[in-house]
Amino acid sequence: MRKRAILQLLFGCVLFACAGCSLFLDWEREGLPCDDRRRCEDGFSCRVETCVSDHSLRLGETCSQPVQCETGLVCGSAPSTCREECDDENLFKGGCGEGQYCRPEVERYDDSVWLGTCIDSECGRDTDCGYDRICVPITAAAGSCLLSCEYNFGTGHYTDNCGSQPNALKYCQPIGKVGGQKLVCLENITGPPVQESLACSPVTLPCDKGLVCHDGVCRRYCGDDIHCSSPQFCQAVPDGSSVLYSYCSN
Repeated sequence: MRKRAILQLLFGCVLFACAGCSLFLDWEREGLPCDDRRRCEDGFSCRVETCVSDHSLRLGETCSQPVQCETGLVCGSAPSTCREECDDENLFKGGCGEGQYCRPEVERYDDSVWLGTCIDSECGRDTDCGYDRICVPITAAAGSCLLSCEYNFGTGHYTDNCGSQPNALKYCQPIGKVGGQKLVCLENITGPPVQESLACSPVTLPCDKGLVCHDGVCRRYCGDDIHCSSPQFCQAVPDGSSVLYSYCSN
């Protein structure tokens, strides 16, 4: 009888140990290292070098794949954090929380698509930004560091400093809140640029080089009436005591 009791006790210990081992392994899947090909078990994905469960990361946590963020959040870039998404019509505008703005960035797995995410203010003055970048006030409480643009007609034709190339189109556009707009160089990744007199949007429907998206329509930059087609004239857009840009108006 004693021998039987001992055997029952040992059998119980084995069962307990196995159950404990199973629970331990289930718990350990969160945070396990990724394999050599940066893969994880089903329901998990690789973040840097460790596996995290899908839709487990909260707002502001570091991510590397969209599936890692909680439902309703997206994995942004620079910085790579889980953030709220914002609508296309709010790009470089508000539509986000206090002290944030809607910043366009390239979608992680489709570099032909812009994605809007809510990001904290980057600056309050130009000195907060790097070399050749300026602080553009997007809302009353949020600014963005963007590449400053200058254009001129010194050669008799339109030129700017955005460095546009056939395979890397860039264009000079006014960005920022009303009363605080500045000219900046933006990238065009959405396809053929919009031509003069057609509807535009600075990010999603950018105008062709030498054109400005003014009141939702592509207009030609000018320095004087001679740069416009008659009966158009060169209309200045004021920026305090100076001129932000001039365009050909009817």
